[in-house]
Amino acid sequence: MKKQIMILAVCLIVAAALGGALWFLMGYEPEGTSSSSSYTVDESLQLNQKSLNDLDSLKIQNETGSYTIRYLGDSQYTLQELENAPLNNSMLSSATSPAAAVVATSLVTETPGNLSDFGLQSPRATLTARYTDGSEFTLELGSDAPGNNGIYGKVKGSDAVYLLSSYTFSNALRDKFEYVDLTVTEQPATSEMDVLPERIVLGGSLRPEELVIERNSGASDDEKTYGLNLYRISAPKSRAVDSDSAVEALQSLLSISAESAVAYQPDEAQLAEYGLDTPYSTAAFTYLDGEENTLSVSLSVSAADTQGFVYLLRDDRPVVYRMKAADLPWYDMTYGDFAATLQLLPYIDSVRQVTVEASAGKTYIFDFEGEGDELQFKSDGKVLDDKQFRQYYQSLIGMPSEEYTEAQPPDESEALLKITFTYRDASKKPDYIALLPGPTRRLFLSINGEAEFYTRSSYLDTILSNSEKILAGETVDPLY
Repeated sequence: MKKQIMILAVCLIVAAALGGALWFLMGYEPEGTSSSSSYTVDESLQLNQKSLNDLDSLKIQNETGSYTIRYLGDSQYTLQELENAPLNNSMLSSATSPAAAVVATSLVTETPGNLSDFGLQSPRATLTARYTDGSEFTLELGSDAPGNNGIYGKVKGSDAVYLLSSYTFSNALRDKFEYVDLTVTEQPATSEMDVLPERIVLGGSLRPEELVIERNSGASDDEKTYGLNLYRISAPKSRAVDSDSAVEALQSLLSISAESAVAYQPDEAQLAEYGLDTPYSTAAFTYLDGEENTLSVSLSVSAADTQGFVYLLRDDRPVVYRMKAADLPWYDMTYGDFAATLQLLPYIDSVRQVTVEASAGKTYIFDFEGEGDELQFKSDGKVLDDKQFRQYYQSLIGMPSEEYTEAQPPDESEALLKITFTYRDASKKPDYIALLPGPTRRLFLSINGEAEFYTRSSYLDTILSNSEKILAGETVDPLY
């Protein structure tokens, strides 16, 4: 019985303690306080109290120089020294926050013995806010406090040293160019798929002549959907562009971001300093915005420095940007990088005859008769195996242009192989591919008399071998 009484007593004591704690948490208020949850600022740490709407301007002077941020109203700002540059408004807004209510973290001392102990003898930064009522407020910033606990500061005209938030005042240490918007080009706002440049002219000292690339208006809807046959080179020669990397390089023109801005309204001396007086590479292009308006952009780029960085200037902006050359894939691309590797692709249904001539005097003639499912391939009247001949035909048109070259075969060079395509449409001139002697294990690949690329010498042996196999009814070998 005594044991039960003791247990009951303990339970009552615990219940009373819990009830008291609950009462304290739910309803107890110390004398002189209210139940409001609002945060009360220690007035002794309130260094200034204004509204951003009261702000006219904020002048920042630091180790990089001085600049003035002006409030334009409606949450918009400008930087007086860079007012014609594209600016990051959110950064400017953040920078002006200390111009309103300034609250210190703590008071360090009211009577500092030596201001240099806090880096305030020669302040690292000085912020002078001017308000629409004509008043001013100036805050001086010194060195960082030990242990990353903040930054020392004081109000101009007062001796008291305070500890301030490093985060709040980090903008006061910025260079003015850090407020420049680093977006050089960007995709227009549209609900459709990514916009592509329409016409691109690449120039600069890198290229001996301008390279003009245009959207291929003849591409089918399916080709456009799958990103095929989108562009053609129109100058200095007419060539197809069939490389995914080439199309991606052109598309990247509409998504350029720099790493930093380094100059504003550069004069001739600065342009020379940044290698932009005679640009290494240029790109002028047009594109359609979200409302189908044609817009134009012109870019100039310097040669890369030893660290792989370049300087870039957009003609309608007074800013010199710095960025990595690797982020501009078109920057050093030339004609040979854009020209299609498969430059002659006659559709099999459009061909009437193919003639294959070897340097040894051996000639193979193949006639195409019928249409569609009735299409037949013959040699001296003999019908050839349809599947094997189509494989053979692929080897004839499939020799890739593997390496662009400005070298030319000697005028007296005799073709080691010549493949001529005669079309059903008699008004269309025949096309031909020729292989000419080249460097070791390479041959010049000539398309209608123009030899601009090398291809592998092994392709010659494969085609000659396949020409015999197709006549003998044997299985032909793939080109690659």
